[in-house]
Amino acid sequence: DTLLQGIDGNNIVGGYRDASLSHIHAVLYNGSTWRTLNPPGATSGTAYGIEGNNIVGSYSDSTGSHGFLYNGSTWTPLDYPKAGAYNTYAYGIDGNNVVGRYRDGSGYHTFLYDGTTWTTLDYPGGNSTYAHGIDGNRIVGSYRDSDTTSHGFLYNGTTWTTLDYPGSIRTAAS
Repeated sequence: DTLLQGIDGNNIVGGYRDASLSHIHAVLYNGSTWRTLNPPGATSGTAYGIEGNNIVGSYSDSTGSHGFLYNGSTWTPLDYPKAGAYNTYAYGIDGNNVVGRYRDGSGYHTFLYDGTTWTTLDYPGGNSTYAHGIDGNRIVGSYRDSDTTSHGFLYNGTTWTTLDYPGSIRTAAS
């Protein structure tokens, strides 16, 4: 299995399942060469976003799931402070800003991390919010409403806008 998630120029990131079928590994493809990316201590991982030399994703180890930022030489774990013993996933990167989701006792929440400060971003009235991409101050993703129906969103740093394909019954959420 190969699942590709992000692209920047000729570089593509994602994950693949190894021959044992029990582990998924993050991968970088530069147009001619494949490179497996394994954060230290990881039992599995997937890369979701890339910008320049910076790659974000998530990995699992004996303590749970963590986000990561990899700059080509250094691995930085990304664990949302409020996630506690739960999980953090990093999906998108733009400059110093990383977006993703974390889970706590009340469900899934979107985060924005600027390299110093963690900010929770929950769609107003939504049950769970999932950020998948960022460009400048605009963040896209999906949320579930009180009926657990999924909707797309665009957040511009101030205003939340629901984006549903005309006539769709549900918008994909992960």
